[in-house]
Amino acid sequence: MRQRCGPYYGPRIVPDNLTGEQVLFLTDIFPTGYTGIDWGNVQGGETVAIFEPDRNILDRAKAVVNLEKGSPKVLEACMSAVRRGGTVSVLGVYPTTYDNLPVGQFFDKGIILKGGQAPAQKHIDKLLKYVEEGKVKLDDIITHRLPLSQITHAYDIFKNKEDNCVKVVLDPSK
Repeated sequence: MRQRCGPYYGPRIVPDNLTGEQVLFLTDIFPTGYTGIDWGNVQGGETVAIFEPDRNILDRAKAVVNLEKGSPKVLEACMSAVRRGGTVSVLGVYPTTYDNLPVGQFFDKGIILKGGQAPAQKHIDKLLKYVEEGKVKLDDIITHRLPLSQITHAYDIFKNKEDNCVKVVLDPSK
């Protein structure tokens, strides 16, 4: 099997004037968010809504029984909120099937639905330039810097949103 090569794949050289923390989120959250904008064909001036899944205990139990990941509630909310002919851009990991997915609403409103896992490598060069030029700052989201030995504590405070935790960076050298 042939591997893909070319400008979208492979390692990148981090410019000497940037720290590891300044480019750390180029590997995941920044290209993920940018992919949502790209798939939504956002040009500027549009109204964009971002939905965070919040499932109750029954929704979580149903997901376990049905081997579902993600949340159909978010998809339902997106399809209800989007205008006719609008675009819903879904990033993340979802299963192949859901109970009661609102397919009728999808067809009735003529919704454009784009989804998948973010192709981080596709945008990384452009996004690295934004960071290098100072147009985007990525390390300001870091609220906690902890040694790798405190990984359990880091996950706990992140999961439970304790101590105003937004993003933890673990340092293996400490």
